[in-house]
Amino acid sequence: MYVIVVITSPYRISDKSGQPVKDEVLLVKLNPKTLAGEERELYGHQLVFLNPNYRDNSTPTSIRDWLDLIYESIHNSEESVINQENAGIRRAAELIARENMTPEERALSKNKEAGKVTIAKEKQATVVEIAQNAIRAGLDNTLIATLTGLSIADVQQLR
Repeated sequence: MYVIVVITSPYRISDKSGQPVKDEVLLVKLNPKTLAGEERELYGHQLVFLNPNYRDNSTPTSIRDWLDLIYESIHNSEESVINQENAGIRRAAELIARENMTPEERALSKNKEAGKVTIAKEKQATVVEIAQNAIRAGLDNTLIATLTGLSIADVQQLR
């Protein structure tokens, strides 16, 4: 598992010596170490901090392209300078460029989001209806909460 944190403004932190932290990419491995300092690869999890505000020439191109896209979309959205040769970057830039969307595409996008909200509301209404039926059937709050995923407080409020 990777957790990627994108920091969109310069770090305002310093290391223990008081020096400002100006790293473009910071990696934290989440594996335990022995008392001798030997790392045990148990999880393979990693926390990745990306800050495109501090350019480092040693950053690999595969990461650099994404950092440039982030930086340019924030600081230079009108005339972004990004690697259009990278198909993923090109596609991401197209997706975030609202001016490239037709009114029909915008409407379709809004309709999809509205549909998701409607489905969620319908699902919640169904859960409430099931809980109300269970209350009428005389089931206890704990069982109703278990069956529906509602909290016991929600079940009590329905009563």
